[in-house]
Amino acid sequence: ISGSMDGTLCVWTKGAGGGWAGEVLRGHTGAVWCLQALPDGRLVSGGEDKALRVWTRGADGKWDSQVLSGHTGPVFCLQLLPDGGVVSSSGDHTLCIWKEDAHKKWQSVALCGHSQSIWSLQALPDGRILSGSFDRNLCVWTKGEDTKWYFKTLSGHTSAISCAQAFPDGRIVSGSADQTLRVWTNGMDGRWDSEVLLGHGSRISCLQALPDGRIVSGSYDADVRIWTKGTDNEWASEVLQGKSDPIRCLQALPDGRIVCGSGSGALSIWDGRPVEWDARP
Repeated sequence: ISGSMDGTLCVWTKGAGGGWAGEVLRGHTGAVWCLQALPDGRLVSGGEDKALRVWTRGADGKWDSQVLSGHTGPVFCLQLLPDGGVVSSSGDHTLCIWKEDAHKKWQSVALCGHSQSIWSLQALPDGRILSGSFDRNLCVWTKGEDTKWYFKTLSGHTSAISCAQAFPDGRIVSGSADQTLRVWTNGMDGRWDSEVLLGHGSRISCLQALPDGRIVSGSYDADVRIWTKGTDNEWASEVLQGKSDPIRCLQALPDGRIVCGSGSGALSIWDGRPVEWDARP
């Protein structure tokens, strides 16, 4: 499934002959910024038109959508929650938690804590939510025993936060337009401390916390960097060369390879082995 600036979604299916065919889903009236596939086969998308849409495929094979209204600004990010709900973030400075009630109606709760647009969102396996904003802050949201949501603000970056992820051990890594990454650790006293990782020469657009404790990051400086913490407790990075355009997105594959997309429209797959050049014309 993919979403586009043209306001449509496409559901892609690979046929028996190996070719891909796409079904076009129309309903949004502006760019589609984010989407997720629900476990039951439905789809949820959000976009410039300030709405979320939940897409259901009927018995006749056609897709219908239900509009979820609540945000007053563009919907930039969507994540699925462990309890089956959905969390969204918006240019209206809020997050919304969406849940279906017993009558299959969607209800929402707004979370207020940021003062600018929220461009980064991560649902953690333990039920917490991580959000990053143009206000330079990260917020870690926790649901209390009273069912209300509470947040802890992590301050340190000097420009907008564009991406953030959590390690399996609970640490958090964030990337910013200030050209730095920060690794955040929650101490015994409940305070969050951060380590600053320097190396990129432009805004950091994307990152991933790898299962083995390393970090991979991409930047508008056209570099992809692999960060490793040494025995001296210091972070060092290795630059993966080969790009000449800003890195827009990246993903670590289950087999350890890394795929990234750049402003040139090309994808690169890094596998850790030297490239064998074919000299034939």
